[in-house]
Amino acid sequence: MIQEIIKQLGGKIPDIKAWLERNKVDSKEIANLFTTIFGTETLKAAWNYREVETDKYTFKELLQWAKDNIQEGKHNGVAVVREKADGKIILSAMFLGKNDEPLSSLGEPYLHVKTQSIDSDLEENFGDKDMIVLQ
Repeated sequence: MIQEIIKQLGGKIPDIKAWLERNKVDSKEIANLFTTIFGTETLKAAWNYREVETDKYTFKELLQWAKDNIQEGKHNGVAVVREKADGKIILSAMFLGKNDEPLSSLGEPYLHVKTQSIDSDLEENFGDKDMIVLQ
């Protein structure tokens, strides 16, 4: 029974989220509520959060994610941050708005990659920096 309710509500997550925001419910409270109801994986999928764990991540894969998720007229580019943790490379990518501000609110496409290595094209784009902007 619970699974059927979750299935029925799953397609309505954006509507429910919009209603909660209109009624000034804090975004952390919204996330906690949806996590409790739907579970973490359903929430991530509904709010355009994509997590990838792989041995090697390529520049081509990053560009494909950007191409698949960009909204013309809303997004001006993609910011990608590289970090290292626990022997892995962590890439976090989010879109930039028209004024080049990071769009990090719930619902905006977000990519989180954990990988052992990145390809030479990505390595070349980062150079000695830990952030790149693709426009």
